[in-house]
Amino acid sequence: MLFRKFIVSEFGRLIDDAQTATLKEMTSGESRDEPTITKGFLDAIKYRINGFHARDDVEFRAYVFQPQGYRSDEWVAGADFLGVLRVNLDEFIVTKGFLAQAKKESREIGVEIPVRGATKASFNYTEDFKGLQGQAKKMLSQSPSSYVFLYSPKGFAVVPAISVTSLTVTDTLYAKTARGFFQEFLMCFIGDKRLGAFSNAEFERLVQEFRAGAGILIEARRSDSDGYSLTRHRDSPI
Repeated sequence: MLFRKFIVSEFGRLIDDAQTATLKEMTSGESRDEPTITKGFLDAIKYRINGFHARDDVEFRAYVFQPQGYRSDEWVAGADFLGVLRVNLDEFIVTKGFLAQAKKESREIGVEIPVRGATKASFNYTEDFKGLQGQAKKMLSQSPSSYVFLYSPKGFAVVPAISVTSLTVTDTLYAKTARGFFQEFLMCFIGDKRLGAFSNAEFERLVQEFRAGAGILIEARRSDSDGYSLTRHRDSPI
């Protein structure tokens, strides 16, 4: 199964649009901390992807879930969010996911997103960074498909958790843009089948099992399919 190039391209454009909307909230002060930025980003993705129809009868749906009490003292956070993809086409059926930790750009963390060339993330090897390494190691103990999302006013960058845990000095790591990351997720270069979900209920259980602050489930299916499809979330604007 291959998604046609224009589908992957349009999917990436929608991710870019969601990032732009989230950046506006960041710069206006509406979203200040990582959990708020993350939830805003996931909601923005859902708003743009839910109901998107490609020209060859592929339809996308999205569902965002946030557990009750995730900000209480009793909630011991694992990943900041869980991302799940389900592809339900006649010729290709798969579901898989990834875990993500989120960090804002700071004096310890820098993001470089050039118009051309490689996206990069720089880290100062400090006690705060060692804390991030601990969080990354915790995710990796649950799944090798674990990543760190870096939120910068310049854009969002994604670094593999394994790269973060491997750093022993102040240095720079390769990263991907949010658009590039989600496009590779759609094309199945990224994702752990153990984090897949075949229903909303299974997805919600996964989010809670991995102590994630939030989760997003994205589905690609035939527009005329009679099989499983995501139910529209009650607050969906579509």
